[in-house]
Amino acid sequence: MYRKATIILFSAVGVAFIFSNFVAKVYFGMSFVGETNTLLIVGIIFILGPSVIAWFQAYTAWRSSPAFRETIEYAFSPDGVKMTAPDVHSFTGWNKVQRVIELRDWFLIYQNRMVFHPVPKKDFDRGALELFRMLLKSTHGLKVKLK
Repeated sequence: MYRKATIILFSAVGVAFIFSNFVAKVYFGMSFVGETNTLLIVGIIFILGPSVIAWFQAYTAWRSSPAFRETIEYAFSPDGVKMTAPDVHSFTGWNKVQRVIELRDWFLIYQNRMVFHPVPKKDFDRGALELFRMLLKSTHGLKVKLK
């Protein structure tokens, strides 16, 4: 999230407001009430605001769509990923996958910078997990970041 220029800019402005609050207190002897307190509050809002907004948007999208709560079955092959849900059947070739990232409990299969399929590791048995890692490593042209 902090790779976007607008988020970095908002964070920098927030830090500047907080720093201004500190400078007003230390160098000019102003107390933390009134105008200097406003700088502190505005700085915190600038730093935390974008993260809170992003979380709220994701949560609202998840709550509003029952499709996000359906069980999805994945089948992996050297050709790509087959996804099956109660009302959806789709296939995505590895050439359409931008990258795969392995986290502690998940694999994230990205179709683009913003859209990914989360695959829980707990649903793999030990042998299948290693086979999946080998499949990812052997897929030509796929960006893979494994643990």
